[in-house]
Amino acid sequence: MPVAYKTIPSHDAWLRDSSTALSRRADDRILVQIDEALDFLPLDGQDRLTEQQKQYARNDITCDLFFLLDHWLKVFATTKGMDKRREPAVKELYRCTAEQLCRIFGCTINVLPMQLEKYFGRALTSHGSVIDNVANVARYVDRAERETYRLHFVDALAHRWKDGKLVLADSRDQDVNPTRVGNEFTGYVMSMSRELYMAMHHDGNRGTGHQKNFYHSSYLAGSAVLCAGSIRIDKGKVTGVQTDSGHYQPDASHVVNVLRTLRMHGVDLSQVKVLDYEGKGLQVEADVFVNNDGSWGQILERGRSNVLNLQAVNGKHAELEKTIVRLWKDGLRRGTWRDDEQGAELFVGIFLQMWENPVSGKNTFAGVRPEYVLTAIGCESSGRKQAMDKELLAQWDK
Repeated sequence: MPVAYKTIPSHDAWLRDSSTALSRRADDRILVQIDEALDFLPLDGQDRLTEQQKQYARNDITCDLFFLLDHWLKVFATTKGMDKRREPAVKELYRCTAEQLCRIFGCTINVLPMQLEKYFGRALTSHGSVIDNVANVARYVDRAERETYRLHFVDALAHRWKDGKLVLADSRDQDVNPTRVGNEFTGYVMSMSRELYMAMHHDGNRGTGHQKNFYHSSYLAGSAVLCAGSIRIDKGKVTGVQTDSGHYQPDASHVVNVLRTLRMHGVDLSQVKVLDYEGKGLQVEADVFVNNDGSWGQILERGRSNVLNLQAVNGKHAELEKTIVRLWKDGLRRGTWRDDEQGAELFVGIFLQMWENPVSGKNTFAGVRPEYVLTAIGCESSGRKQAMDKELLAQWDK
């Protein structure tokens, strides 16, 4: 009798339902990651977390599970080590996971892709929109051409189409990197379905209206992406990612999307360096995040004094959060502080002095600590998902 789930099954139930005779799970890299997600989903051993924090983590893990299942179903028929007999169980878990996400987002199945786009994606910035829609100089490619730029991973190595055949991808190749001397990175984007694309970018006709320029927006016709920037690939081995995209301007949190995807393809993340817009290293050991699922617990534990929990203790904190965000934005607009780590530290110091009670010498609200203020402005600038992932990235070098 085919398996049927009303809710996402336990790890043990899933192992039983997806088992097949004479087939090793270890040979199926994606299946192993699906197993790991289901194993971690209950958050066993995270007793210090609040139920609200646990629910947030479960929601995020469920999203990652959805992407993993989607990818398994796309590639199982043509990938060595993936047992086709597992397809019914994977399809049922995929259906169940999608329905769970619909309940989480409060939407129908038809609207789910849009909700995932809002939750994970990065939309075209005003800068990119002006270039593409006002200046009208960006060239958008169709689906057939885009497919020629897609990276294909075989045994953890990236391949691309060249001269009608798949070859090891290399970001230094002349046809994808015209400035390869001294620059081993070339442009890439990652779509909402976790597909990676790499091609030569050029910007020689801005303002001419000829639409001959190729930007990060060109691949997907200006649609939202999971991340964009430049990538370094050495004979198939991905060794670096950078967030240098003016059209999308991803922050460090969006790199988490890329790292999860590379891990899904079996890439050794201990060899991947993460760089910011200017090419400066974030001192990130990429494998720390993906090889230590407990990091979810660590980040949520660090955030246990965040705005949401403080609001639950004292309703006055809701108004305080609004004040923090308003003052932070005012300072950015006036140029009093910059939107970076140093600017945030300056703002925190000034804010805490402002809120000191002149009589007692203590903060007006108990619990208004530097972490509280940083959490408030972090959530405002990046959204709940991006803010927590950004904190995670910041902790990798500690």
